Amino acid sequence: MQLTALEEGQTRLDWKATVTVSGTIASVGARLLQKTTEKLTEQFFPLNGNLILRYAHFGGKKETISSSLQVKIAIQQKGGLHPALNELHRLLTRALKKTEERWPALSQAYGLVHQAAHVLANHENESGQAVRERYESVLCAMREQQASLGALGEAISTFLKVTESYWPGLFHCYDVADLPRTNNELEHCFGSVRYSERRASGRRGAIAALVVRGPVRVLTALALRHQCFLPRALVLDDLEAWYTMREQLTFRREARRKQLRFRKDPAAYLAALEDILLKIGLPS
Repeated sequence: MQLTALEEGQTRLDWKATVTVSGTIASVGARLLQKTTEKLTEQFFPLNGNLILRYAHFGGKKETISSSLQVKIAIQQKGGLHPALNELHRLLTRALKKTEERWPALSQAYGLVHQAAHVLANHENESGQAVRERYESVLCAMREQQASLGALGEAISTFLKVTESYWPGLFHCYDVADLPRTNNELEHCFGSVRYSERRASGRRGAIAALVVRGPVRVLTALALRHQCFLPRALVLDDLEAWYTMREQLTFRREARRKQLRFRKDPAAYLAALEDILLKIGLPS
């Protein structure tokens, strides 16, 4: 939609819409769409002045209709704009005037966030370390300008806090090929793994083994989609890392067992914990 000023007291509105109708209603849409559009347009622009409506031709096929509707409206009235446009102009002017003081800080804060997004997008295909250094400089600029942003300083503080929580795993995606970069992509990967596990096990809910051994099972399932590993690829190269991973999985499995024991008999589980605490507190 585009508004163009003509002579004094005249405004031209150009509006273009592309409508695609397919399927079983295609034949009905070919006959009714133009009439409905004309009716709604005339209701929105009442003919109380010199109002000119020009409609483009509708064309279509039996199965699929791909039509382009162009409604060109020239409003020529004495005494200024249409009342609806006058009301819109008044509302916009009032809103801009009331928020005039906030726009400089908002523009400054948006520039900082946009710069951070540009660095993380990594259009230059730099390494993870290079992206990390560039992003740290952006965060330093945010901290320096936070005090000058007024009420938006709290939003910058929240942004820095959330960034700090994601920091340990924020830059691996630039060094590891095919590693998802966003939360949405990660959720899609996890969802596909859960779907495959449900199809294989026949269960609707989350599988306990997938929760407990997720660091191993999820990564294995995702890796097998891109590459088929030969037996020699399974030979351990780093025994220390393997032992560390086994300890983590054992800890997670033990925590899961304790949760199951508590849900099965909360009173007995709490009584056992109380006995252990009493024995620890007694002098030897």
